[in-house]
Amino acid sequence: MKKIIVTTFCTLMLCGLLLTVSTSIAADYERNSYLTTVTPTIDGQWTTEDEWNDGEETWIGTDIVFRSTWDSEKTRWIVEFLTDTTNNPGDLWLFCINFGETWNIKFEINGHTNLVWSIGGEGDWTEMEEAMPIEWVDSLSTSTASSTPHWILEFQI
Repeated sequence: MKKIIVTTFCTLMLCGLLLTVSTSIAADYERNSYLTTVTPTIDGQWTTEDEWNDGEETWIGTDIVFRSTWDSEKTRWIVEFLTDTTNNPGDLWLFCINFGETWNIKFEINGHTNLVWSIGGEGDWTEMEEAMPIEWVDSLSTSTASSTPHWILEFQI
């Protein structure tokens, strides 16, 4: 069984060291997110070799790879920025996710410590003051994609 996640606004942008690498997926991009068979531990690293194998691997260039899975309670992602191996206070993870025709969320993780999220789209975003129901952890770690420590972000909504 699969669930289509349609991402239409700036689906995924990741910025690393001094924002030197940024990537976005074109509007109307679609990818498959499969039913979770092994529930991953949200700890910013590959805890077991098979915890993300049920997610479709999607590459953005040769620098970024991500996977996602879902079940009746959560949608989960792992994002790996393979070429960012430094820890800078200005690092930024930025995601925009479309959940239908009119409902979009954007969340930013600044300096690996601060989560800010907004609702809106097409440049008109309203920052939300209440806590976002996102559990997230990032870390410099190795993975099945690279034996060099790099930034890995795991999150679930």
